[in-house]
Amino acid sequence: MPSLIANVKLVTPDEPIRPVSIECADDGRIAAIHEAGATPSGIEVSLDGGGELLAFAGFIDIHTHGANGVDLSQARDETVHVFAEAKLKEGVTTFLPTTWTESPEALQAMARSAAAYRAAGEPFARTPFLHVEGPYLNPKQAGAQNPARMRAPDLAEVRALAELCPIGLISLAVELDGAPDFIRAMRAMGVQCSAAHSNATYAEFKIAREAGLGHLTHYCNQMSPLHHRNVGLVGAGLLDDGVMIEVITDTIHLCPDMIELVFKHRSCDQLMIITDS
Repeated sequence: MPSLIANVKLVTPDEPIRPVSIECADDGRIAAIHEAGATPSGIEVSLDGGGELLAFAGFIDIHTHGANGVDLSQARDETVHVFAEAKLKEGVTTFLPTTWTESPEALQAMARSAAAYRAAGEPFARTPFLHVEGPYLNPKQAGAQNPARMRAPDLAEVRALAELCPIGLISLAVELDGAPDFIRAMRAMGVQCSAAHSNATYAEFKIAREAGLGHLTHYCNQMSPLHHRNVGLVGAGLLDDGVMIEVITDTIHLCPDMIELVFKHRSCDQLMIITDS
């Protein structure tokens, strides 16, 4: 039965916030948006926002390892199902299940868990791709990842993972041996690459950019810092307008002043707020 979410404030990127009612079809999907005063009669109101609740488009989280007590490293068939249900309750309608630095066998188990959820029809949030964060990282910038499992980029390993579940994004340390050729191969496969857990110099960053690098993972965290003799990856994020930047805006991973600095130097369409949960 159709239903109505009445008297809410609609938030969109390009228009002023305005009062609307949202008509939902039988399957819960949005069927129509009605301006204030033009709400159709005869439809049951499932929620009345009282003119105060905000209505957003669903969030997209491209970097998240887990939620609701599970993470992808557990890699059981039901893991991503539980994960996706929790993300949807948070307003996330699409996310990329993000791997950890692990053995090839463990990474394949993570991919199979995501594939099992996709095969079940994605009943909660959508999972179009995996985000592979590690194992191609620099142990000197390990952070919460396992340095003992870190290794050089391995094209055959990634191709084996991609046969189990589509990969959309790979985070890697761009200074590792073979990284530029690996990035070129990934871009040829349609996979975006992001610099992460890396001590790369600005010169090494530029080589990676020429190879097809497009993102910086959790900007400022576990990457070469800004220095007056080598601007590193943090400086690269300020200098290169073409690179997309992930930001954790919890005021812990980045202090409020750094968040303000990033937003002053970057437009909203160059930034991606992530949870890295």
